[in-house]
Amino acid sequence: MKKQPLLPNYFKWIALILIIVNFLCFFAFRDSIITIGSEAKTIAIKEIIISIVNIGLLMLLFTKRSYDDEMLMFIRLVTICGGVFMIVIYVMVLSIINYIDNMVSNGFNSWMLFTMLLFVNSMFEWQCRRLKKQLNEE
Repeated sequence: MKKQPLLPNYFKWIALILIIVNFLCFFAFRDSIITIGSEAKTIAIKEIIISIVNIGLLMLLFTKRSYDDEMLMFIRLVTICGGVFMIVIYVMVLSIINYIDNMVSNGFNSWMLFTMLLFVNSMFEWQCRRLKKQLNEE
């Protein structure tokens, strides 16, 4: 199987620091973010914070493991396909709901991307732990 280019192993720590620092900043400055002024500025700041978290989650997904092999590459591919499938279903359901309720669609926002990346990362971690447990039992 052809080796896919992935980020080095130490990017895992950089991604985790990005995610944790942005969540802490969001919760620490939540009151000051709300009182900044206009609603547009508040939404923009929240979108910037969640976009940085999305970058961290994406880096975490494409970071090489210390024990990467063909099976983990296959698991990574399957979880990414599952995430794309989840986005397609979400967009279809959202468009049907918007058509029925005549709501104004926000389109593809960063919260949907956050949900998909969180889903993909959690599925990948779960599959890796399950595989490791099976190998330890044998």
